[in-house]
Amino acid sequence: MTLEQCDIVVIGAGFAGMYAIHRLRKHYKVACFEAGDGVGGTWYWNRYPGARVDVESVQYSYGFDNDLQQEWNWSEHSSAQPDLERYANHVADRFNLCEFIRLSNPVRSMRFDETENRWHVQSAKGDHVACRYVIAATGPLYASHKPEWPGQEEFKGRVLHTTEWPREGIDFAAGFAPNPAPTCQFGVQWQQYRRQGEQVHGLCRRLQSLYPGLCGRRGRGLSRLLQAMKKGR
Repeated sequence: MTLEQCDIVVIGAGFAGMYAIHRLRKHYKVACFEAGDGVGGTWYWNRYPGARVDVESVQYSYGFDNDLQQEWNWSEHSSAQPDLERYANHVADRFNLCEFIRLSNPVRSMRFDETENRWHVQSAKGDHVACRYVIAATGPLYASHKPEWPGQEEFKGRVLHTTEWPREGIDFAAGFAPNPAPTCQFGVQWQQYRRQGEQVHGLCRRLQSLYPGLCGRRGRGLSRLLQAMKKGR
């Protein structure tokens, strides 16, 4: 294993990781390790039906380049996951960030050498990098949380997790039941599943939040959906 020297290792090629690369690469030697095979972080991993932002899309726009802000048009007030992933790839391509990013290559271990005053970072593909600084741009949603429930080991069907949603999508009309994790987009998931499946059951502990921007006809539709959920329909 060849030891590689650099100044900074960035872990994660999401929005924070890409910005760190952009700011630091002019003055430092930077290497970025990303577990996925694409950039975008949260908006790469979470591609389940209904995944979208809960703020104005423009808040995801980078502000370091005025031309970038002017040339990109968000298609919705609160964009869906595909728009966020497209934007992340657009930024990565426009500013040539991919040459610093090692995709499908998660960090497996880190060790700090007090004698050398350097971090030793090792990856899944065998990279061994020694650096002075490590930026953990992993974000709070990088790891899957799979809750346990009674009788889980007896369930013979397929269990789907929102952070591991198949890129090719799922056809629920094929005859198995989805098991979506409760999220703020659960109402949108519910409606899409009902279009495909003959019978859908949604289990939700409680509503953690409701987006006040869902007003007008969309808001009334959401109200009817919540009423139906309370009645068990």
